[in-house]
Amino acid sequence: MRFAPILAALATITAVLAKEIPVTVGADNQLWFDPTNVTAEVGDELVFSFVSKNHTVTQSTFANPCTKVNDTGIDSSFRPFSANAAPPTFNVTVNGTDPLWFFCAQTSPVNHCAKGMVFAVNAPADKSFTDFQAKANSTGSGNGTSTGNSTASGTAPTTKPSSAAIAVGMNTASVLAAFGLVAGLAM
Repeated sequence: MRFAPILAALATITAVLAKEIPVTVGADNQLWFDPTNVTAEVGDELVFSFVSKNHTVTQSTFANPCTKVNDTGIDSSFRPFSANAAPPTFNVTVNGTDPLWFFCAQTSPVNHCAKGMVFAVNAPADKSFTDFQAKANSTGSGNGTSTGNSTASGTAPTTKPSSAAIAVGMNTASVLAAFGLVAGLAM
């Protein structure tokens, strides 16, 4: 089995190059994910930390941002925050580079998704995070007054004050080193 060492090396390289991507849910006691949009590679781990209120990380689609994708979609369930305990976390391993779309399914006292509480992974230019959030905002006005990321007019801003996107992945040196290791094993 000449290729067994190569496959083992590739698995090791993937594990070493995988990044942990922190995402704060309810940052600053607001209705948003921070960051709102990330670029991730296969094997990267999204680590959601729930730091306020009672939120979810629920998978949806670009076309229907406030609807759970199906019974097999990713869903953290509700993760209530307690000031007297460590923030609950929920981890998702990225298995591909296709776009992933998420929302908070909380609807009380306001509909968090309709207020723009959405999150994207690998959003393409033709289906941008801004477009996704606008679709979420158009699903309804919520069911009350938001203390989250809405403006005086009741619509969520297209971006939050901190960075809107973060690029995570392998750098050129890491890729070259990985290929060099594999090439060395193949000889």
